Amino acid sequence: MDNSQFRRISKFWEMSGAIYTARHPLIYLHRARLVMKAMAKRQEFDRWFDAPRGSSLRYLIDHRPTMMGAVGSPYFCLNWTPEKRLAALREHHEIVDTLPNGLNIPLDTAVQLVDLSQVKEGVQIIVDRPVWFIREGEMTISLAYQGERIFFLAFNFARVDGKLVAYIGALQGRRLPDIQTIYRELGKAFQGMRARDLLFDTFRFFCKHLGVQAIYGLKDASRIHHDPFLGKKLEPHALKYEEVWADKGGVPFDDNFYILEVNPRRRPIEEVPDKRPMYKRRYALLDSIDDQVGLVSKDFKKHWIKDLPRA
Repeated sequence: MDNSQFRRISKFWEMSGAIYTARHPLIYLHRARLVMKAMAKRQEFDRWFDAPRGSSLRYLIDHRPTMMGAVGSPYFCLNWTPEKRLAALREHHEIVDTLPNGLNIPLDTAVQLVDLSQVKEGVQIIVDRPVWFIREGEMTISLAYQGERIFFLAFNFARVDGKLVAYIGALQGRRLPDIQTIYRELGKAFQGMRARDLLFDTFRFFCKHLGVQAIYGLKDASRIHHDPFLGKKLEPHALKYEEVWADKGGVPFDDNFYILEVNPRRRPIEEVPDKRPMYKRRYALLDSIDDQVGLVSKDFKKHWIKDLPRA
């Protein structure tokens, strides 16, 4: 064993300690198995460790070493191989380094993308990197109300045929005691739009201003929750992704994803059969969100916040 191999094994062992934190003899066996899997994919990990200081990928290695676990456990898409999982992680962070200033968000920070307090007091939309979605995406856009997150969308950036795209790994609401009441209140404030739809449309605006060319939404059968490793199954009332993607104009792309347009055609107000005043107000709301996202996207760092909504 040469020195470079020894250093890599030592680094993998150190990182594995962030995943297996319990004090038990069997834990060392699990850590050793994970290190062996990582060494088998050393060529991809070498690209990780070659990331320069100050880069998004280097920050991930230093501050969230648990992500090395993607070599041996589910990440983003049930059917992805270990090589694909690791490459997807790396590619996302390499892309973040090319995007506007401040999207390389520290783990204790968020970008306030939209302030909707003029529409409903206490409503905001943020982008950050919460730990509870680390298997479904490197970033999350969240709709928050009165300091509580109520809807999430987790995503990664990637390139397909040289074009910048976004992959959605999760779309999820909350199970708070009064959540249905909150959704109804917000639906009125959002001119009849569901919280889910307003968040998704905001994500589309976000993608548009970053130059994303297409959005890929995960199919239900490809969700990582189907993997026995996670020891849990989707609940019967869980959101059906494919119904959402179809409702938003998506079509099947391959075995794992739907594809959706970033900037779909909006239905002209003249074609709306009824409730035209409401639709005019809805379009005005969406236009104001689009404008805010466009402004923030010029320099995300100016809109960093430390006071993060609860989850």
